[in-house]
Amino acid sequence: MTSMGDKVFFVTAAKFGEEELNVSDGTEAGTRTLGAGDIIEDLTPVDTLLFFRRHCSFYEDLWVYKSGNGATWIKQLNPNGLGDKVDNLTPLGNKLYFTADNGNDNGNELFVTDGTSSGTVLVKDNRSGSSDANPNHLAAGDSLLFFAANDGTNGNELWVTNGTSAGTKMVKDLNPGAAGTGITETHCIGNILYFVMDDGVHGKELWTSDGSDAGTFMLKEILVDASGSSPKKLMHIGTILYFVANDSIHGEELWISDGTTNGTQMLIDLNNGPTGSDIGELIQVRDQLFFTANDGINGKELWKTNGTPSTTTLLPEVVSGASSSNPHLLTLYGDTLFFVATHPFYGEELWSLFTNCMRANFTGNEACIGSSIDFSDQSETFGTTISKYQWYFGDGDSTSGAQVQHTYQSAGKFSVELVLEDGLGCSAKTSREITIYSSPKAWFTIDDSIQCAPNNSCTFTDSS
Repeated sequence: MTSMGDKVFFVTAAKFGEEELNVSDGTEAGTRTLGAGDIIEDLTPVDTLLFFRRHCSFYEDLWVYKSGNGATWIKQLNPNGLGDKVDNLTPLGNKLYFTADNGNDNGNELFVTDGTSSGTVLVKDNRSGSSDANPNHLAAGDSLLFFAANDGTNGNELWVTNGTSAGTKMVKDLNPGAAGTGITETHCIGNILYFVMDDGVHGKELWTSDGSDAGTFMLKEILVDASGSSPKKLMHIGTILYFVANDSIHGEELWISDGTTNGTQMLIDLNNGPTGSDIGELIQVRDQLFFTANDGINGKELWKTNGTPSTTTLLPEVVSGASSSNPHLLTLYGDTLFFVATHPFYGEELWSLFTNCMRANFTGNEACIGSSIDFSDQSETFGTTISKYQWYFGDGDSTSGAQVQHTYQSAGKFSVELVLEDGLGCSAKTSREITIYSSPKAWFTIDDSIQCAPNNSCTFTDSS
């Protein structure tokens, strides 16, 4: 399932092992099937286009859906009729990068598409001839795409591209020789890549690269032996990189990095000793990281952090004490975090947690052009003192205050937004669409405007 604009796209089972691509705007009337066929995977939106893989048996081809045009097969890359083996769909800018096999021409290589047949091309034949370079672990930065590939000489190494053949190169031979490196995770912050790899000496550790030889190096040897600390679950919020690593002393714990060696450190030892805190899912909630962990006292529950030890705190427990509720499938909608957890009385059920310090809300009625509308704050503060109310009316005007008035000078639909602040770093916002109507013009007709008295009769009809 994925969203694009104001619609959600999802896949459901159809008859005889086929699947259907569906779209919904959240209403019954706006939910419909776009088409069925084979297996549909990897729904990937890029601007107004929805790309996906469609495969049956060994056929794996790239399709695109565009509103008004339906879903179409973009291009046959492999002329041998054996399928294109499309994989690793990765958006960058207004294009989609992916790996595919075009048969005897170039083998499995990196391709790019704008959603058209003519705009679907090979980026570069990284391994000359029909042999496969097998690009993998694609990671998109602001304007660069990093990936691992095997050129047949240096083994699986780190590559970078700006989307052109001339701008596609191996970054560095990190493990000289044909063995190559074992890259296992990649993640970009801007055009800086963070990746996990085994260079054959230090084991699996965290590395970084700006796409140049000099700018590619191991950030820190967290575990000094040949196996490495095996960093995983890389994600970032702002400029902070979060990840899980095992230094053998503290077990698997949550680590952070600012891109420097000194700034790469364990965030906090939640479960003292070598057992580790069993870090589970990680999810961004505004400028905070929410995650699941077991501190050895409260079981596996929800935690949050701003990237410092003092802000790393346990959230309200589903199950009090040492037992675990094992929260998982963390999903954020607005300021509400939904998750599945297990309770001894209720079993495994869906739970929710409101994550903000305030719940923004307001009232405001629809009106006609030139009529003053009263907007009134109706927010829940949960004990917080609101220091600032900022209103945006969708027509270029704004103002502040808990209760305000505004007059629209044109008809149409306008998105009104209220932003709240408490002066302590907490903020909340909400928006609502209102309709402004043209002013009505009163008019009527009469079937016979000339009458005799008495006993006259006529009919008046409103024509406003």
